[in-house]
Amino acid sequence: MFVKCCMPTILVSLDACTAETLLQCQRDLEQSVPELLRLCRESTLNLQLICTHRAGPNVKAECGMQLLDPSCKRSHAFCKAHKLAQVQSQCSLLVDSFVTGIIALSVGMQMAGSTSRMRDVLTDVLISRLDIVVGEPPDEDPDAAAYRDAVLDLCLGDTTDQGDDGMTTARLRRKQRLILSSFFRSSDLRLRRIQYVTPVQCSPEDLRTEIREQLVPALLPHRCPVFPRSRWTGADRAVDWVLLLALSFDLLSEVVPRWADMPGEPRPSDAQAASDTASWDDFCLALVSVGVQPAQQHMQQSAGEAEQVPEPTAAMDWSEFNHAMKKKAGHFARMHPGGALALFRPVLQACMETLYHCFWVSSEAFDKTHSTQNANVRCYRVLEELAGKSSLRFFDSLRSVFTSIPKALPKSALAKNMRTLLFTL
Repeated sequence: MFVKCCMPTILVSLDACTAETLLQCQRDLEQSVPELLRLCRESTLNLQLICTHRAGPNVKAECGMQLLDPSCKRSHAFCKAHKLAQVQSQCSLLVDSFVTGIIALSVGMQMAGSTSRMRDVLTDVLISRLDIVVGEPPDEDPDAAAYRDAVLDLCLGDTTDQGDDGMTTARLRRKQRLILSSFFRSSDLRLRRIQYVTPVQCSPEDLRTEIREQLVPALLPHRCPVFPRSRWTGADRAVDWVLLLALSFDLLSEVVPRWADMPGEPRPSDAQAASDTASWDDFCLALVSVGVQPAQQHMQQSAGEAEQVPEPTAAMDWSEFNHAMKKKAGHFARMHPGGALALFRPVLQACMETLYHCFWVSSEAFDKTHSTQNANVRCYRVLEELAGKSSLRFFDSLRSVFTSIPKALPKSALAKNMRTLLFTL
C-alpha cells in the first residue's frame, strides 16, 4: 500500500527556535492528521524523508524524534535551496563593497523623478561622446564585435526566472539587445568615444531626439533594482542593470556622479586619503546625522562604568538620507565596478539557475505538469532529486567558469587583483 498526502504547514510563533520547541511543534502537526498512527502501525515499512535547513536545532529535533519513534526509518537531508542561498551569500561577501554601492544606487533612485533625471544626464553624456560619421559605415573590428556580443550576452542574457515576470524581462532584454546592437555596431565598448553612423547629415535636435527616445531607454529602461540581501532571488537583475552601464563605454562612472550632483573627479591623492580615513558607511552616517547634538554623537563610556542608555537623537531627515545615498552611489560608480561584477555575474548565474529549479520542483506547478503529461512513468520530487540532474548542471556551470576565460572584461580589470578575485569566487 502506498499512501501519499499533502500536509498543510501550520505557522507557529515561537519565543526561541530550540530543538525542544521544534520537536513539540512537529509532534503536534503529526497528531493533527487523522489515522496517521494507525497507518504506521499497519505498515511493514515506514519511511520518512525529511528535508530541513542545516541548523543545529533542526538536526537535534530530528534525532529526538527518531529516539521517540524508532519504528520509522528516517532519512534526513538538508534543503538545497538553503545551501545555494548560503553559497550566494558567501560569494556576495567577496564583493560586499560593490553590493553596498548597488543598494545605495537603488535606494537613491526610488525618489520621484530620479529615473527621469538620470536619463537626462545619460542623454547629455552620450551626445558629448558622439563622433558622427556620415556615409557608409566603416569596416567592423572583429575584436570589438566579439567584445560587444560578450557584454550583451552577460548583461542581457536569458533570465533565470520562468514566471510571468521572467517572460516580461526576457522580451524587454531582446528589445534592448536589438537597439544596442544597431546603435553600437561601429563602436568599441571598451573606449570612451561612440561612433554614430548616419547615411545623411541630421540636425542636432533630431539626433538628440533619437538618442533620448531610443538609445537611452535601451540603456536605462527602469530604475536600478534593489539587490536583496534578505531574499534569495532578484540579485541577478540588479547586477545586470549596473553592468550594462559599467561595461558600455564606462558610462556608469560619469552618469551616476553627475546625477548625484557631485563635483568633478578628485585628484588621486585626495581620493587615496579619503579612502584611508573614512569608509562608505562612515561617510553615510556623517551625512545622515546632521542636526544631532555633538554631545550625543561623542557619547563614550569609561571601562569601569555601567552601560547607559543613550539619549534619543534628533528625528531622521529623509532629505539628508536620500542625499547621502546618492553621494554613496556616486563614490561607488567612480570605483569602476565593472570588472569585479563581470567576474561575479557568471558565478551568480550558476546559483540562480539551480535555485529557480529547486523552487520549480517544490511548487504545485511541478505536480500538475507531470500528472497531466502523457508519459508511461511519472516523475516525482524524490525521483527528480535522486537523479541529481540539477546538481550536475550546477557543477558543470561552475566548471565552465573555472576553465573559461572571461570575455566581457574591460581593460582596467586585466590585473592581478581581478585574477585573485576570480580564483576566490
